[in-house]
Amino acid sequence: MAGRRVPITTSGTGPNMVLVHGGGVGPADYRRTIARLSTRLTVHHYNRYTEPPGVYDLDADVALLREVLALTGARRVLGHSVGGFLVLHAAAQGLPLERIALYDAAVSIDGSFPSWYLDDFEAAVAAGDLPTAFALVGRGLRHTPGPALPMPVGKVVGALFARTPIGRRMGERFTTVVGEARAATDHDGPASAYVPIEAEVLLAFGGAGPAHYGESARALAAALPNARAVAMPRARHDWLNRAGAAFMQPFEDFLAG
Repeated sequence: MAGRRVPITTSGTGPNMVLVHGGGVGPADYRRTIARLSTRLTVHHYNRYTEPPGVYDLDADVALLREVLALTGARRVLGHSVGGFLVLHAAAQGLPLERIALYDAAVSIDGSFPSWYLDDFEAAVAAGDLPTAFALVGRGLRHTPGPALPMPVGKVVGALFARTPIGRRMGERFTTVVGEARAATDHDGPASAYVPIEAEVLLAFGGAGPAHYGESARALAAALPNARAVAMPRARHDWLNRAGAAFMQPFEDFLAG
């Protein structure tokens, strides 16, 4: 990754910021988010997946983010899901940031992030069994509302989702997603591990989403010197992609302030 130039797209006017996308998706899945933020901010976005799907390298991902920040001069970031974990991990290593906004950051604090499904998920991905892989992710991370679907029903739903445009894109990246999930759980530990972060941090999480995101956000807010946790009423994991006006307002205000 050293010296590599990554394609960066920029839109809007205002303070510089970088959007760090979640797992299995890319900048195209944040079109509404980018459009909304661009009314008050200069939004730089890039694709974390610069290589063909394969073994995930957290250090390379950090190096890529470091390069994006160096090229844009941005010191403000918005991270989603595993992108939020990446941002916090990099910031704890000394990445120069002033404001960090996160939504449903996939950070494991004292065992908060689910890991029970990972072995079976990895096996399904290796076998090319996308319906089972999607069903396991749904049961493991509980991003959809309501009780977990029985596995046979989950596989049917997974098969249908795998045929949609976003499902196909996610399925193509599942090998990398396995590595991202393992990186998040492998770095499980106390919130105090992130105390070196001096940047202002907004730890937002969906009020209608899985409880583990709120647990880690509250623990981090209590430990970090300049952080606060905010529950977004009725919000689910994909609401950052949907980018409704009321939902996005706290992120805009924080990053543009």
